[in-house]
Amino acid sequence: MLEIHKEFKQHYGQNFMRSLGYILGKPPQNFDDCMDKLRKEGEVRRISLKLEKKDGTYGEILADFLDGIFTWNFKHITIVYQERFGAVLAQDDYKRQKTSVDNANKRLERYLDVIGDLELEVEGEDKRFEYPTSQ
Repeated sequence: MLEIHKEFKQHYGQNFMRSLGYILGKPPQNFDDCMDKLRKEGEVRRISLKLEKKDGTYGEILADFLDGIFTWNFKHITIVYQERFGAVLAQDDYKRQKTSVDNANKRLERYLDVIGDLELEVEGEDKRFEYPTSQ
């Protein structure tokens, strides 16, 4: 438990963008809130991730939203929240759609790297979003 506190202090300090609700005493609501809770408690029992592609619209444009659902199991509470990593617009050509997926994967990878730097594992079948199947 103390080792995680040292890692935070050395690499991350307290530089997380915590949500207002969390600051005011509500449970963690996003990645930074959970990282701050981990910094304070020093341990998390399990972190899992499920990736989803959801159909929707962006204005009047059809899109596939690339979302990750994180579950953090702390000692006394389980936190589940959804994070949007990007969107693939239906009107874009295939090359642009692939770029959108690459950008979402880069954002997701930054989150996983922060967790990995603390030598914690994120459970889940997928750690990357797949490219669209049609060209």
